Amino acid sequence: MSRTLLLRFTTIIALLAFPATLRADQLGFATFDSGLGAPVIANQVRLVIGFGTDDVGQSLVTVFDVIVDPTDVGRTFSLSSGPEFEAAARFLTDGQNGAIGYFHSFIAGGEGGQVGPESLLFFGDASGSGRVDFAGFEITSLEFRIDELTLSSPGGIWTDSSARSTLTVNGQPSAVPEPATLCLMGLGLAGIYARRRVRAGRGAPPVSGK
Repeated sequence: MSRTLLLRFTTIIALLAFPATLRADQLGFATFDSGLGAPVIANQVRLVIGFGTDDVGQSLVTVFDVIVDPTDVGRTFSLSSGPEFEAAARFLTDGQNGAIGYFHSFIAGGEGGQVGPESLLFFGDASGSGRVDFAGFEITSLEFRIDELTLSSPGGIWTDSSARSTLTVNGQPSAVPEPATLCLMGLGLAGIYARRRVRAGRGAPPVSGK
């Protein structure tokens, strides 16, 4: 993405109330509001979400990289498999307060963005208070929804754009056997072992005395 001195950009992380209609498998979400202006004529914008992002926009994992226009409002992009998804799932469950980057740009030039830690960006988090990510949960899919997008070119020499989008993390608790289950498994294995010992003893030839 190229930068321009005439770039005007502001990005605000919007902390909204947790939706009452959130599905049971939605672990948490982050909402991004951004505005961009540049001396280009554009009818599309590029929105990028990167995990493990530093303050100059270098990402370990680019999770979503989409080119959209106002007709895409309401559209959801999903990711549930592949190398990028696996890397993103590891990032979201490593127990570390990693950085997430959000970038908004025009194809013809002009860009901006913001980088923030997981503990600040995600809220409505099913992993529990005091945790910085979704450690202890299995990530099943990621969704990136375009909530609002406007483009205008007053005077025909400049384009203003504003966008609002939501990144949702879907998943479930990791499958960890409960103590009672582990106990039953242990008893079952012990029973199998004892039964085999008894059968082996019955089938052994008699030992003659000296």
